[in-house]
Amino acid sequence: MVGSLVTKALTNYKCAIELFNKHSQLIYHRDCCVACETFKRTVGTPRLDIQDQLDRQRIKQKLLNRQRLVPIIETILLLGRQELSFRGHRGESKELDIEEPKENDGNFRAALRLPLRAGDIVLKDHLESSGSNSKYLSPMIQNEVIKISGTLICQTIASEVQKSIPFSILANGSADVSAHEQLSIFSSLCFSIGMLSLFKGNVSWLCYSFRSNWRRKDNHFILCFYWIRFE
Repeated sequence: MVGSLVTKALTNYKCAIELFNKHSQLIYHRDCCVACETFKRTVGTPRLDIQDQLDRQRIKQKLLNRQRLVPIIETILLLGRQELSFRGHRGESKELDIEEPKENDGNFRAALRLPLRAGDIVLKDHLESSGSNSKYLSPMIQNEVIKISGTLICQTIASEVQKSIPFSILANGSADVSAHEQLSIFSSLCFSIGMLSLFKGNVSWLCYSFRSNWRRKDNHFILCFYWIRFE
């Protein structure tokens, strides 16, 4: 049964050493000591997932996979920031190597050759050891990275708008090269050091000619307002 040092205080100090030795041999005291040591190890070191604990090689593979994606993502961000086209006329289905191809295979693959020539071992091993369906160089992967990057940029702009008390929203509608009407959203923020204008993004209009359908145009304007507010 639970006695001194647990449910009641120790008052017999004359026999304290004897009581301590007896208490240290009790089962519930040992269980508490084990639980305490486990808690300290858990807090002191990051806990790993059970699957990761069983297979530490999986952790190394995850880190390696992330390192392999770094030059690919950085190249996509670079081309997007510089407003350069990604794909060429042909040759994208071929293997990517250091040698320049006879055909123009696009800025994306040409930019990836720069770290290869500079001695990027991780990228080189990735291109040589990965299968054709896991190199992450396809246009589908490029568009997915662009979409994710755009979402993160929009979230950053929205957070800056919420932090800034005075701000304005400008909308400019025009047709793109595919004859689709686009509504460009701009946000102007005021800081103590000046004013900053940020481009929010494009939204496709619900109708090609808003003059012929005012109701749909008005609904679209409300949709754009909530898109700005909660994005």
